[in-house]
Amino acid sequence: MSVKSRTFLWPPAALCAEAAAYHMGQLSVGTFLAEVAAGRFPPPIWVTEGRKAWRTADLDALLDARAGRLPQSVADPAAAARAAADEWDLALSGARGPALS
Repeated sequence: MSVKSRTFLWPPAALCAEAAAYHMGQLSVGTFLAEVAAGRFPPPIWVTEGRKAWRTADLDALLDARAGRLPQSVADPAAAARAAADEWDLALSGARGPALS
């Protein structure tokens, strides 16, 4: 079943390479993975020992930054991945991050 024919009842939190490539503008998987390897797209997270996926929030942040909707600092995929990891660490520790406006 191709990604194009899948119907999601809610937006998934993470996507496989095929779905992430489609999410980023219907790119081929090869082009998507080349962009990841070059550091222009966010790196994947390991969901299990043998499965990696891309967070939709990271992909959306990159698209928003490139569209001029977010500060340029968010356009750095590595920085976005570090920020996401920090946010996750804060959530696990029970600490509160900065207030959102």
